[in-house]
Amino acid sequence: MRTRILLTLPTAAALLFSAETIKTPIDNADVRVLDVVVQSHEKTSMHEHKANRVMIYRNAGTQSFQYEDGRHSTLSFKDNEVKWSPIEGRHIAEVSTEKPVGIVEIELKKPSFASTSVRTNPPPCTSISSAASWST
Repeated sequence: MRTRILLTLPTAAALLFSAETIKTPIDNADVRVLDVVVQSHEKTSMHEHKANRVMIYRNAGTQSFQYEDGRHSTLSFKDNEVKWSPIEGRHIAEVSTEKPVGIVEIELKKPSFASTSVRTNPPPCTSISSAASWST
C-alpha cells in the first residue's frame, strides 16, 4: 500500500504544478477543441502543434515563445481576441502577464484553403452559408 502511494505522488505533483490545465470538450473527425488555462510565469515543456489552430484568448495578456531552432517571439492579445495559429516548430511557451490566461484552441484536423493561402481581407460574413461562397 505504501509503495502505491509513493508512486502516485510524483504524478500528483506534476499535475498540481503544471503550466497548463487542459480539457477537451469536443474531439471529432474535423476538429479538436481544447479549453486551456495557462498559468502565469510557468514554462511549458518543449512541444509542437501538428495542426493549424484558431485561438480564442479569453483574457488579455502576453506570451513568449522559445523555438528549438533558437528563434524567439512574443504574442500579445486582448480579451476575447481571435487569432490564427499556423503549424510551427517545437517550442516552449510562457505567459508573462500576472494572471493565468484562458484559451480556447480549435485544432483543424483536415487541410483547408487556409493551409495553402490566407485570405487577409475576407468579406463580412453574416451567416455560415455566406462563408461557403468565399473564393481563394
